[in-house]
Amino acid sequence: MRVRCGAYVALVAVGVGLVASPCYAARRELSPAAREWKDELEKARRAAEAHPEGPELWKALATACLQVLRPDVFSGMTNREWKRLKPGPFEGAEEAVAKAKALAPEDPEVHLMQAWLLAANYDDDDQVPEHLEQGLVEAREAADRMRDDYFYQKAYADYRFMAASHMAGWRKRIGPAWGHDKPRRKRRARSAVPEPDDEDVAARRRELQDVAAEYEALIKQWPHEAELHLGIARVYGPGQGWPSPTQLMGSRMFSTDEWKAELRAAAHLDQTNAFPLLELAAQEAWDLASLGASSWAAFRSIQSQRALSVQTDPPADAETQAALLRVVLPLLREAAKCKRYEPYQPSYPKGWGPLCEATIGHLEGIFGGSAYRTIAWSLSGEAQRLQARGEIDEAADLCWLGIAMGRLLSTSPEIIEALTGPTIRMMCAQRLGEVARAAGDDGLAEKAEREMATAEAALEDISRKYRRGAAKKG
Repeated sequence: MRVRCGAYVALVAVGVGLVASPCYAARRELSPAAREWKDELEKARRAAEAHPEGPELWKALATACLQVLRPDVFSGMTNREWKRLKPGPFEGAEEAVAKAKALAPEDPEVHLMQAWLLAANYDDDDQVPEHLEQGLVEAREAADRMRDDYFYQKAYADYRFMAASHMAGWRKRIGPAWGHDKPRRKRRARSAVPEPDDEDVAARRRELQDVAAEYEALIKQWPHEAELHLGIARVYGPGQGWPSPTQLMGSRMFSTDEWKAELRAAAHLDQTNAFPLLELAAQEAWDLASLGASSWAAFRSIQSQRALSVQTDPPADAETQAALLRVVLPLLREAAKCKRYEPYQPSYPKGWGPLCEATIGHLEGIFGGSAYRTIAWSLSGEAQRLQARGEIDEAADLCWLGIAMGRLLSTSPEIIEALTGPTIRMMCAQRLGEVARAAGDDGLAEKAEREMATAEAALEDISRKYRRGAAKKG
């Protein structure tokens, strides 16, 4: 089977343009991360071959094969080394999982590994329905063997949602949920998305209702797990991958009230994670301050243009800003008490995150960085007006809220939010410095300068991890 290396390129490069396929790289040598990966892969292969009766070693080899999809490894591979991989990462993983399954057919993790390989690795689009149907059987087998295990029950629900979302795209021939490894001129255009008919919408709704019922059953069994509420929110909400049910079916699939209720339930159960609160704030920002994106493609264009920029000028519409802040400020104040920002993470086989993320698409917030920047612009604009009226403490408070939001976003494992966070911190720290200087507060000005320096260092650090060729510099 062909290695679908375009999958990860599509995943990481959308909106930020930071990672390019090794097939087009001009680098002459492997990056340190890629060399380290090759050494680890060889060690895993030798261990499995030395003890071929050990299923755990074959599982470890399969995982090692797929670590090539890590951003730091993938971007550091040379053209020559990529071609020298024999077998390819997917083929190697497939062989290793097959051997592990033969040795330990009762092992639920092997069945889950097989499910995700089926979802990610195929020769052409026509194989998608068959592979996903087989993958559902494997995921269900894992869940049936571990009926009282939260991880495997959640993994099956996650896989069902992924399959339902992807099958909608396949049935309407919109294109797979990830990129093609065919030449660019042969790739299917995504601009013309056909409008589904009522029968197709009804069938898709029934499937997603079944998936929602699966999550509801899990919530009854594990009522204190915030992640289950985030999982069912994906079913009710706009979706976080491409293509999502909402993108395919239009607003008819988006149950706003239920989506918000699930996010609030998750925020209540896990008061350390700012994701559900900031996701709600992003929805309000999207509703109240239009970015001019009438379509998903237009919105993605905005993301691409602004992914690494620092916007310091506040939006012109002060009335819209004020309305936006009235809604989002309570959410921001609550989120500022949290310690991290972590989007929903489906249950994967251990170490298979890069593969599964490439399969299901982005896991970052549904609006990427643009809605969060809109909130930050509104905070900055209102702080500027408060400063002009001499309300220094109130202006500084808004700046600190923006800085807190940026700091939380910087902790995201997803690249768009991780890069957006420092830019927001820089924007709000810059405004804080202006507020401090206007008030003649040297202490506050020093704090603003420290925040600016910290944000700049964080942006450089995050960019270094993902920018093409950065690992070689390290």
